[in-house]
Amino acid sequence: GIGRGAAMGNQPSSDISVPDVSDELEDFLVAAQKGDERAFEMIWRNLNPRLLRFAAGQCFGSTLDYEEIVSETWISATRDMAKFEGDFKQFRSWIYTITRNRLIDGVRKRDRQVKSSGEATDFDMKDRSPQAEELIESDEAVAAIIREIKRLPRAQSEIVLLRIVADLSVEETAQIVSKSENSVRVLCHRGLSTLRSTMGTEGEEDE
Repeated sequence: GIGRGAAMGNQPSSDISVPDVSDELEDFLVAAQKGDERAFEMIWRNLNPRLLRFAAGQCFGSTLDYEEIVSETWISATRDMAKFEGDFKQFRSWIYTITRNRLIDGVRKRDRQVKSSGEATDFDMKDRSPQAEELIESDEAVAAIIREIKRLPRAQSEIVLLRIVADLSVEETAQIVSKSENSVRVLCHRGLSTLRSTMGTEGEEDE
């Protein structure tokens, strides 16, 4: 069923980035909502690698366990799947939104623990999420980029991760971060300009 979408001629010609599998994923989504485990697995295979990368990027250098956060996301999704209304693209945004909310909750919980224990230094030193480094280190170029992205202001780094690492559209990113599409474009543009200058001039200037 690879060329099905193209053969049926129902792909908008302006949207070149949408692969033919999108039709197949729509079918899997409908089947998964009816309880088809194999269809759910196909959706998981399609989304999980980039979701892990996004979460790992967000947890980079922190004590949060991004793998646990992504697992919890899928557990929530399985539980609420039958109630979900929308197409595959909306489903993908929904999954990223759940992950993002869990990341935010994780940060809040960690900050509360640090405050109550009063031993922030010990807490911060504890296992700096080694798997995050491993996942990202598996691709050196991505590792270098993610390190730089994490130095950007938080709003920019999150949007750059969603747009570049997770490969989501401006529209999807805007929904997830609850900002206008214009803000997303501006923040992404600023973030990428900063990245270009820092990564392009590394070693030349000592700033």
